[in-house]
Amino acid sequence: MQSANGSGGPHDRARRPKARLLGAWTCCAALLGIAGCGSGDGGDTPSDAERAIVESRLHVARRLYGSDEPPSWFEARMPRPTTGFIRTRHIQSTHLDSSASSRYEVCTDDVATAIDWSQTLVRRDGGPTAILLVETTDRYHEIQRHEPTTPEAWLHDRVFRCDYVVREGSDLDRATGPAGRLTMPVADAPALRALVQYLWLFTPYHNPQHVLLAEQSSETSRTLSYRLRVARLVRGGGAGGCDRIEEFEWVHDLDRGTRQLSRHESGAIDAFDVRIEGGSPYLCP
Repeated sequence: MQSANGSGGPHDRARRPKARLLGAWTCCAALLGIAGCGSGDGGDTPSDAERAIVESRLHVARRLYGSDEPPSWFEARMPRPTTGFIRTRHIQSTHLDSSASSRYEVCTDDVATAIDWSQTLVRRDGGPTAILLVETTDRYHEIQRHEPTTPEAWLHDRVFRCDYVVREGSDLDRATGPAGRLTMPVADAPALRALVQYLWLFTPYHNPQHVLLAEQSSETSRTLSYRLRVARLVRGGGAGGCDRIEEFEWVHDLDRGTRQLSRHESGAIDAFDVRIEGGSPYLCP
C-alpha cells in the first residue's frame, strides 16, 4: 500500500541529505535569519533541493513544538470524554503476575475472565469497583467504570480477544523482537496496518515528544510489513544547548505462513538540531 502521505514527499527527500548541503542549513538567510550566506558549494543561494530539506525539517519542528494532531491517515483514536478524562489501559501479564518473565498484553475470548482480571486489579490497586458497562468488539473486551472525582474520571480496562491477536512471546520493554501472533480470520495488509496503529496508542511514543510523519506498507511472497515514520524531540540533546530531533521508523513484519509478528525500531534516518527564538523554530548550525 502506498503511504497516505506519499513516498516521495519532503520527508523522504530529507532521508539521506548529502554532506555538501550542510552549509546551506546554517546560512540560508531567508529561513535562518542569517544575512550574506552562500549555499556551501560556491553559489549565492541554496538550491531548490536544499530549501526543500530545510522546509521539511522546520515543518517537523513546528509540529513537535506545537499542539500536533494525528495525521488524517492515522485512523486509531482513543476515546474522548465530554467532561473529565478517560484512562484506558490494556491488562498486561505483569499486572496479573509481578514475576512474569516478560510484559505483554494478555488475551481471553471469555468476557467473564476479562471482567475477573479487571476486578482483581481494581481491588488490589484501589478505585471504583462498580462496573458501568462491558463492551466486546472484534478486537477486545472493555470494562468501563466511573470515578466521581474532580475532574471526573472514566476508567476503561481492555483485554485483547485471543481470536484477534495473541501477544504472548512479546516483550513491551524491548524495542526489537517478537510481537505475538495475529489470529484473526483474515491476516492481510489492512489488518496489520490497523493492529500497528492501535498498538501505537499504548506505546511510549504516544506523547507530545513524538509525531507521526508517514506510513508505508510493503510485502513479499512471505512477509507483510508496515512502517510508521516518527520524529522524536530530545530537549537539550543537541549541540550548544539546542534541542535534537531524530527521525526513525517503527516497523512491524508479519510472516504470512505462521502469522508471527515481529517489530523493530530503525536507526536514525535523519537527525538535526533546532532552537526556539521568538516562538518559532530555527535550525542550529
